[in-house]
Amino acid sequence: MNATLALAAGLFAAGDDYVEQVFAATNLTDKPATFRTSSCFNLQGHPMFYDLEQRRTYALAADGKFVPMRTLTRGGDCIRWITGAPMSELGGNLRWAVLAVVSHDGRWVIASARGGQGEHFAVCTNTLFTCLHTDGTVGVAAGGKATTRQRLYFLKGTLDDLLKRFRADFGTP
Repeated sequence: MNATLALAAGLFAAGDDYVEQVFAATNLTDKPATFRTSSCFNLQGHPMFYDLEQRRTYALAADGKFVPMRTLTRGGDCIRWITGAPMSELGGNLRWAVLAVVSHDGRWVIASARGGQGEHFAVCTNTLFTCLHTDGTVGVAAGGKATTRQRLYFLKGTLDDLLKRFRADFGTP
């Protein structure tokens, strides 16, 4: 975020199976600006979802299908770094960032999702902590306001159920 924006983050809304954080920015100048949102959702302390080998961690690709994170390129040599694949491996120029972990018993899904307004969406993980990073950049018109949101899902169901919810909640194809 550059110094010309006033950022108001931390507005939270909760539902039965999600928590949503809204980030809002006001551009205080007469020139367009951007702000980048980043998050870390750490699952290391939850035995049902801890996934050190990324056998149950998935990213949503541009074609609307979930791809195992372990099949994507990791930047750097250390598995402990917070890193992700080039977004081109997920179809490039995504209009969303979704990372999900399926529980050991396959009955639950925890996910972090961003979508809607924004660009340069990215997904990253840290395998040691099973942390989910869903990031994006939002443009703000001169003198304008913009918002972006991140939703953390706690769903009973499958990746297909998550996909249906994400599409309904974020209006994605």
